[in-house]
Amino acid sequence: ITERNGNPIESTYLNRGVGELLHENRSEDLNNIDIIEEPAIYLGWWFDHYGHFMTETLSRHFALAKASGRLALFHAPYGKKNSHFDYIFENACGSKPIFFTKPTLLKNTIVPEPAFIPRREVYSAFNSFALNCDVRENNKIHAPVYFSRRYLPSNKIDDDEHAKAEKLLSESGFLIVYPEFLSVSDQQIIFNSHDYFCGYIGSALHTVIS
Repeated sequence: ITERNGNPIESTYLNRGVGELLHENRSEDLNNIDIIEEPAIYLGWWFDHYGHFMTETLSRHFALAKASGRLALFHAPYGKKNSHFDYIFENACGSKPIFFTKPTLLKNTIVPEPAFIPRREVYSAFNSFALNCDVRENNKIHAPVYFSRRYLPSNKIDDDEHAKAEKLLSESGFLIVYPEFLSVSDQQIIFNSHDYFCGYIGSALHTVIS
């Protein structure tokens, strides 16, 4: 995203820590562009990777509460493959995501700062999507939970190894969970109703931040 004179807007960059700002350098034909006249809010990059979706795609969602009625705009630099994440976003934020498909002139758009920046900082506003779900579950279940990475597209472990681990843990009384297939509120119910959790380090455990 740039200003009319072509200067980049730094607050729209993907921020991965101190001094690490990411953006796309692309040249586009600006003779044929879309125009969005409606009030909108730019919410950043859309990731199909579960962990980065939970932390970075949702990092500006808190501003939707103060920008009621604005279009929720996203940039999907790596393409958009997992439609289930649309459901997670709508369930958590109450808005339908809209994506750029070509160069677009935005007439009335605000750009909030991210509330979660990997390797740098996180603000309390980041947790608002979890609070908005308003999930309360007082009935504790003693079965421990195993968060599996088996179906994540970035999975680097052989499926047979995952299956063996899941079978062994299931026979030992563990509940096997694939968090990327659950809504945020369903994930909260699991965290609120169980005491013990385990899994491979990585994306399957990102929900613990909320």
